[in-house]
Order: sequence, then C-alpha cells, then structure tokens
Amino acid sequence: SYTEGLPNVMLEAMASGTIVLASKVGSIPDVITDGINGFLLRNNDPKTIAEKIVEIIKKENLREISTNAISYIKKYFSLNPIQRRYNVIIHTLRN
Repeated sequence: SYTEGLPNVMLEAMASGTIVLASKVGSIPDVITDGINGFLLRNNDPKTIAEKIVEIIKKENLREISTNAISYIKKYFSLNPIQRRYNVIIHTLRN
C-alpha cells in the first residue's frame, strides 16, 4: 500500500518470522530497520522490487533477520508492553 500507516499484515508476518519487504510509507520505517528485522524499498518501481528480492535471496543471515523480527514484535507489540504503556498513561492521568 502507498498510504497505509502501519499494516497489521506486516506485524503479523514479523510475529511469525516471515521476512518482510515493505515500502517506506507511514510508520513502516519506524518498525522495519532495513537488513536487521526486514527490508525496505527505496521506491516501488518493478525494477527496484525485483533487485531487492534478488538481494534478499542471496542473504546468508535470513534466519537472524527472522529472529530479530519476532523479537521486535514481542518487545513492542505483544500484550505485556502495550499493557504497561496503558498503565503508565492511566497512572499519569490519575495523578
């Protein structure tokens, strides 16, 4: 998508360890660090996409990138971190 802020399908893919290739739109670059927990495209033209796919296929550390994606989701998007953030907000508002 050219306009979606933070696609749930991307978060679900990361949580399952699927390698993500995404556009630099919305909040995606805040979540995906290129080559660390997924991959970002410079632009969406077909040639760039094809080149990036070939580059990814040649990577030897895809298992590590997959593990990094899972770890990122567990750290920032699982229930416990979200619950802690809400608790801080509620506590701050009460005081």
